[in-house]
Amino acid sequence: MMLLRLLYIFTASLLIPAGLLAQAEARQARPEDSGGEILQEIPDPMLLEVSLGAKGESGKPLSDPGVKGRTYYDTKGFVCDKARVPKILVMKRPNKKGGIDLEITPTLATGWPRQDIDLTVALVRGDQTIQKKVWDDLTIGADDSTANKLTALSPIAGFAGSSTKRPAAVFSFGPGEFEKLFDDGEAPKLRLIVDIQ
Repeated sequence: MMLLRLLYIFTASLLIPAGLLAQAEARQARPEDSGGEILQEIPDPMLLEVSLGAKGESGKPLSDPGVKGRTYYDTKGFVCDKARVPKILVMKRPNKKGGIDLEITPTLATGWPRQDIDLTVALVRGDQTIQKKVWDDLTIGADDSTANKLTALSPIAGFAGSSTKRPAAVFSFGPGEFEKLFDDGEAPKLRLIVDIQ
C-alpha cells in the first residue's frame, strides 16, 4: 500500500507542468531593482560644476537680496572611486565690509571606511576663477571610526555604509561685488575638483 502511494505521488508530480513548479528566477540585479541610486562613474580627478543662476524653491536666484542660501543636489549622481558630493550648501551672510560672505559647504561621502582626497572649491565665471580654496590630503572617515572598527572585527563582511565630511570655504565680497557677478545674464558657477590620493 505504501509503495502504491509513493508511485501515485511520483506519477502525479510528472503530470504537473514545469512552469507551475518554478516560483523563482535569477538575473544580475540592477540599481533600480533595489531602489538605489544610479551613479555615473567619473574618472579621477572628478570635476563638478553647479550654476548659481538657477532659481531655487523660492523662485528667486541666489543673487536676490532676500535669498539667504540654497542647497544644491545636482552633484549627487556622480561618483569617483566611491567618493561623492551628495549636496552642496551655499549660505550668504553680511560681512564687516558691508558686503557678503559666501560660505560653501560640500558634503563629501565615500563608500570606503576611509579615503584621502584633495579638494578644490572655486567660484568661477566664464574662464575666470573669482576665488578658490584648496584642501590637500583631506580625509573622509577616520582610522578610529566605527566603520573601520567594524571592518577590523569582520574583514570578511567588509564595509557597508558611508563616511562623510563637510569642509567649508568662505569667500568674501565687498559691497555690490557678489551681485555684479550675475550681470549680463551670466551667472557664476561653483567648481569642485575631487582628486583621489
